Amino acid sequence: SGPTNGQKPTSRAALLKGAFADARSAALQVEAALAGIDAGDAYKQDQSRLRARALILGAEAAKTTDPRQARAGFLRAKALLSPYVAGDTRDPDLLDPWLRLAVELEESPFPTRNFESLRASGYANPDFVQAMAGAGVAYRPAQPPATGASE
Repeated sequence: SGPTNGQKPTSRAALLKGAFADARSAALQVEAALAGIDAGDAYKQDQSRLRARALILGAEAAKTTDPRQARAGFLRAKALLSPYVAGDTRDPDLLDPWLRLAVELEESPFPTRNFESLRASGYANPDFVQAMAGAGVAYRPAQPPATGASE
């Protein structure tokens, strides 16, 4: 449908360019804010998680206009999360972006152990489930055990 107030219709390219600029600006603002925090070790994981999410947002926005920049953003996000996922983490706030990155970067082998850990936890963030489906990755969270069942 066209505009009803006499304005010219906005082209899809202009909308994408605006969305990219907004996402990139938001990512840069988050980076700048986090860079100003002088936190101890207890906060470094949270900082890395937030920075990675900001980088992922910016990279996702750049995929249509600058694939090389997008890949660089995804790789930076992976480097930020890697120290925290390298162990046997079951933290969905780390595994969600980690698995999104694995899909975006077409990692081989796919981090199946992390994927199964997240699935087994019952994690069902609709955005994550949709992102996996959009990438052709079947993700069905495990159902939590029923409470009050007789033994």
